[in-house]
Amino acid sequence: MKKLFTSALLLVIGASGFSQSQRLVLIEEGSNASCPPCAAQNPAFNTLLEANSSKVVSLKYQWDFPGYDPMNEHNPSEVATRFETYYGQNGVPTAMLDGTVPTFGGNPYDGAPAGYTTALIDERYAVPASFDINLTYSLTPETITVNCTATCTQASSGTFKLRLAVVEKLITFSTAPGSNGETEFHNVMKKFLPNAGGITMAGSYAVGETFTTTQTWDLANVYDINEIAVVAFIQNDANKEVMQAQFAEGVPVTPANSIDAVASSISGVSGFSCVGSITPTVTIQNYGSTPLTSCNVNYEINGTTGSIPWTGNLAFYETGSVSLGTINFTPDNSNVLNVTTVSPNGGTDENTANNEQSVEVGIAGYASLNITVEVRTDYYPGETSWEIREDNGTLVTEVQYVAGTADQFGGGGADATTTKTHEVTLAANKCYSFKMFDSYGDGMGYTGGVTTAPPFGYKILNSTGAVIIEEQATSFNFGDETENAMRTDAASSIDNKNEFTAFTVFPNPATNNLNVEISLEKPETVNIEVFDILGQRVKTEQVNSVGSGLTTLTLSVSDLAAGSYTIRISSDSAESVKRFNVSK
Repeated sequence: MKKLFTSALLLVIGASGFSQSQRLVLIEEGSNASCPPCAAQNPAFNTLLEANSSKVVSLKYQWDFPGYDPMNEHNPSEVATRFETYYGQNGVPTAMLDGTVPTFGGNPYDGAPAGYTTALIDERYAVPASFDINLTYSLTPETITVNCTATCTQASSGTFKLRLAVVEKLITFSTAPGSNGETEFHNVMKKFLPNAGGITMAGSYAVGETFTTTQTWDLANVYDINEIAVVAFIQNDANKEVMQAQFAEGVPVTPANSIDAVASSISGVSGFSCVGSITPTVTIQNYGSTPLTSCNVNYEINGTTGSIPWTGNLAFYETGSVSLGTINFTPDNSNVLNVTTVSPNGGTDENTANNEQSVEVGIAGYASLNITVEVRTDYYPGETSWEIREDNGTLVTEVQYVAGTADQFGGGGADATTTKTHEVTLAANKCYSFKMFDSYGDGMGYTGGVTTAPPFGYKILNSTGAVIIEEQATSFNFGDETENAMRTDAASSIDNKNEFTAFTVFPNPATNNLNVEISLEKPETVNIEVFDILGQRVKTEQVNSVGSGLTTLTLSVSDLAAGSYTIRISSDSAESVKRFNVSK
């Protein structure tokens, strides 16, 4: 490593006699919130970087391995491009010093944060730089604009790229987001501008020549806008050497408008519902320079609408909560709650682009009373378990897979990388949750060298073999828990019975009358039952001596409220069900 730095220095000095610039050392680290060695090495590493903050520019990449990391999910592609593809790294924690992985001789391993010292930083800091970087930025609640000018101070040539990265200086969680216990994360890369490939500079520069760029980014997935900062560095892609780095921070957020009420987020609708009823809360925020004292929050889902007035006093960037109360709606194939802030301070919003938020409301699918749960395990089955519970918390069944003995982590064994099948019996007119857990916090994805392993995860099938729920992926990285739901009604009890050879209902949705078309082999008495979404019987009729062949019966539904229903048609020889909607 010393030889490489010395050679680079001699080449630069031999090219020109002009003065050079003081270097700031760039240290990039790959880490992960579920990586035990990261939790062991990062605290001392962060202390070292902070103690040398006048010499070091730090940039952290939250990788997707070995386990769950919500910060990686914000920008997985650029993390992978930079850490895996560009640097060719396949393990964390690993840190690069001005584009090079330091060699530590095996203990610690090369690039280990534990191997970094003040002496190592000082050695690189003493190597003069060939560029100066002037870095500034401006910040509104929604956009960052970065201005950067690089000035050559020593004639240089190479395959130069200017890279700009927006970082969040400190991200703090109340509880560890991954499985390694870390709650503080420093200088996390949020976005490269315009991308991880960087901005192409000229191939050679004489002293005094400059390169200037302006880049913007619409902020996304930022935990705390007051922790935003910017990193800039010039890198020679021919050998990955970083020529110079710079860091800018502390720019306050400036309001772009006077009156600007924002629908920031919607909470209270997570998970799955078995009925069309939700109790959401909307977070509103003031992006305007004028205090926000009132607004209305309008909502809509599947044609159900409402408006909730709010009053208070929010200064710039402050937030408030608005409860929408209980909203009852008719479930459909897609159930999206839309909210909009209107009439801020009784007037006109100067920026309507941020007034709306939407969220999918999960409605549980129907299941038969006899279901099959199929789970495809990975190489570490002992980490995986699952359970089914009624919505009142009553446990129906639970399964824990058995760890193997192939390694100290429980790899291999009879339950590893195989499909496990389980038969489960449910009760009618119930709502059920299905939860799968991973004790290590990284979901399922390691094959253990089995090259033919299909996607990992699970699926739940009806008694007919139809899939009710399915979550599977080649790398099913769900963290420590994933949840879904299903429901049963009176029609769920029809398992493996003869069905009518022809059975249709129309129109669907119906308003006044529903036509029921069935085919009988011989004259029979036909019973008609209608159930609402809660499984309660709301209508019954009996039609005597229905003739053989195709017959159309008419059922009045004008007395039913708008919503989803199940119709069951039965005779001595057959029984069938269908679901239909009533609209008003």
